[in-house]
Formats: sequence, structure tokens, C-alpha cells
Amino acid sequence: MLLFVPQILVSAIRWRLFVADGCGISLVESVRQTLTAAAWNLALPSKLGDFSKAAMLPLGTLKRRAAATRFVVYEKLADVAALLALYGWASSPLAPNRWTQPGGGLLVLVAATALIGISGRGSFRLRQAPMLAALSLTLWSLHLLQFDLFMKSAGVFSPCDVTLSRIPLAIFAGLLPISFWGLGTRDAALVWLFADSAPASTMAVIGALASLRYVIPGLAGLAMLRGFSHPALSRGSMPT
Repeated sequence: MLLFVPQILVSAIRWRLFVADGCGISLVESVRQTLTAAAWNLALPSKLGDFSKAAMLPLGTLKRRAAATRFVVYEKLADVAALLALYGWASSPLAPNRWTQPGGGLLVLVAATALIGISGRGSFRLRQAPMLAALSLTLWSLHLLQFDLFMKSAGVFSPCDVTLSRIPLAIFAGLLPISFWGLGTRDAALVWLFADSAPASTMAVIGALASLRYVIPGLAGLAMLRGFSHPALSRGSMPT
């Protein structure tokens, strides 16, 4: 459960970096927008609530705010790319088993992020792409680590390389726009993917735990929704 904190923080830092070209927002504001979008995801399939973040950006006019949806599209593309990269990495026979341990992978990613920040030279734009890539890989490593811990808490001790090569497929199945929170689709994928590791009833429990990835941030975001006011009304037009 504690992993929700770094997940939200890394996601907020990445969102702030994505929108830096359009407007400047504080980390606190980025966290607020991230949690508010999580609240909308409770009512919308396929995490379409994330597009509400574009509406909360202080861009002054409705037209500019609508155009800012491209930042959400970029964010989602980064998510897919990072998840596919981790899936390919864990599935590859070239990856030594010691590097498919979640803890070791996270240390490598954190070190890579620090090196990019320290050794980066030139304009910020030149460092933006590798930093966003490192943040995306770190974020989804945290998500996969959480899934691995969900499985261990239910008594399923599958090898890490097996877990990391199957969980991304279940996550993609949960994004199909035919259910809320991935209920049913993600659960069925988990049961099928881990049929050789655990009974269906156990994987159903893991599926219920996986639903907390929507519920807990969403409930935290409901408090943000209550105090939300449209940026054009509350702050007026802001220079960018």
C-alpha cells in the first residue's frame, strides 16, 4: 500500500515535465491534478479520466486548454512504451535473472535518472526526452513491483521474470473499454496467464487487490474534486 505514495509522486513529476512547454505548474498542483484525474477514472473506462488534467491546466482560454490534451496523449504513449519495454526486457532470454528482480531493477533506474540529471548539458529540451523515459520506466517498475507484492501476499511466489513478463499483458487487458477499473477483463487475464502457478480463486483475490490501484488514488482524488474550481474562473488568464 505504501507504494501508492511514490507512484503518485513520480506520476506528478512526470506530468509537470510533460506540460512544461505549455505552462508551468507546481509539484503540489501536479499532484492535485493527478489525484483528481484518478477520481474521474473511477467513473470512466480505459483511464479516460486522465484527459481531465488538460482541463485543469492554467492556460487561460478554452481553445488552448483543449489543445493541451496532446500532453495527455504523450503521457499515455509513454506509459505504453515503458510497459512494453519492461515486458520485452523481462521476457528476453538475454536478461540475466538477477536483473529481473524488482529491487535491482529499481536501483538501476534510479541511478540512470540521477546520472541523466547530473550529466545533462545544454538546454532543458535536450534532457527532456531521456528524463521522461527514465521517469516512465521507474513509474511502471513501481507498478509491477506492487503487482508482485500483491501476488506474494496471496501466497503466489512466481519467479520474478515470469511475473514481470505476464503482468503487463493483464494490465493491457484491463484497459479494454468494456469495464470499469479493469474488473473482469484484467481478472480473466490473470487467471489465464497464471493458470500454471495458482488456482483461479487465488488469482481472483489478486485481481481484487489490483483494483485498489484505481480505488485508493480515486478516493484520494475525490477530496481534490470537491475543492476544484475551473482555472479560468479561479485564476484568470496566466502567462506561459
